[in-house]
Amino acid sequence: METGDYIEKRLEESQVIDLIIEKSNCTYGNLDFFWEVTNVPRTNELNFDKYYIAKEILRTELGFEKDQKPGDIDILIVPSSKGRIFFEYSSAYELKVVRPTNDNIRRNSNSLGSTQTLGLVNDGFPLIGLIQVCMNQPINPIHLQYLPNLENINEIFTFDPFPLFSVETQYQRILKTDLPKYVGINIFGLCFDINGNIITQNSTKFDSFKHGYCNPYCKNDTIERIKIHFEKFKGKYIEKVNK
Repeated sequence: METGDYIEKRLEESQVIDLIIEKSNCTYGNLDFFWEVTNVPRTNELNFDKYYIAKEILRTELGFEKDQKPGDIDILIVPSSKGRIFFEYSSAYELKVVRPTNDNIRRNSNSLGSTQTLGLVNDGFPLIGLIQVCMNQPINPIHLQYLPNLENINEIFTFDPFPLFSVETQYQRILKTDLPKYVGINIFGLCFDINGNIITQNSTKFDSFKHGYCNPYCKNDTIERIKIHFEKFKGKYIEKVNK
């Protein structure tokens, strides 16, 4: 389906994980899509210059019990500074994809991800985030908005407000759950223009909820599990170097 400057493109959850890792750049120590959580330990003396990212790690690979949630860790990020790896500041993320349609504008994901995220808390990961990606069907053309380019008033661009509506709807749902405040919650819209470029939409109303802080139930043996996994499967980790 094509609407205005937007096209419908379906990605499975694993493909969305691949995409945001691929598009995530490290600039001045900030890692796109994740920095509100990964930057928690940052100080004037400690500024991360490299991140190692692994995806979809079975919990059994880390030595956790099999029959617990989450069944896998969608994204695990290990930071580094000046050659030293800080396993104690690793962050784990649960990711969910939401697919609202014009016929069902409030469509939810099969699971909000709160149970899996609480599982990460109980597993004892140092830093924890929940990511929800709203991949809306392009809005009915009659609801498209046409806005002037402030840098060139003779130029008009097309804006689809549907993803932003979905982002705010999902935040309202998530904030009614029992997720603790130290979990960073990042919900954004992801769509594609007619050239295949990705477009993201965020709501500034909920910016304060994106910032996590250290899990008070962090476990030393979990940090050790991360270290062992990293050393054993380092080839599975994607490096993001500061630019």
